[in-house]
Amino acid sequence: DMDMADYSAALDPAYTTLEFENVQVLTMGNDTSPSEGTNLNAPNSLGVSALCAICGDRATGKHYGASSCDGCKGFFRRSVRKNHMYSCRFSRQCVVDKDKRNQCRYCRLKKCFRAGMKKEGTARGARCLSFRSQGQMPQFP
Repeated sequence: DMDMADYSAALDPAYTTLEFENVQVLTMGNDTSPSEGTNLNAPNSLGVSALCAICGDRATGKHYGASSCDGCKGFFRRSVRKNHMYSCRFSRQCVVDKDKRNQCRYCRLKKCFRAGMKKEGTARGARCLSFRSQGQMPQFP
């Protein structure tokens, strides 16, 4: 078993290692030092973080008001549209991350709301309505 120091030393010197809370990112080249590394939680110019605000998986965009992955986006939409009432079997403080996000639906939905997701955005046609109110037409792929 190789520890992190041995692993880093064994890497090609063209790579640098950037460390975040529970994530490690390898980048090519020496143009970025770890202290200048990109913060994956920092929003880009559109206000979208690279990480899902709910589970920490890779975000696919800003959905219902929060940067989220497709899994959390779909979970939130289904939960709100079907008016699900979940309960927590523990102390309402469950870990919601990429690996454990499906273990407690109550805590996951609570985290969706805390991240800024809005019920109003889940209504059918809400995307079109929000664009129309801004005088724009939506761009659909």
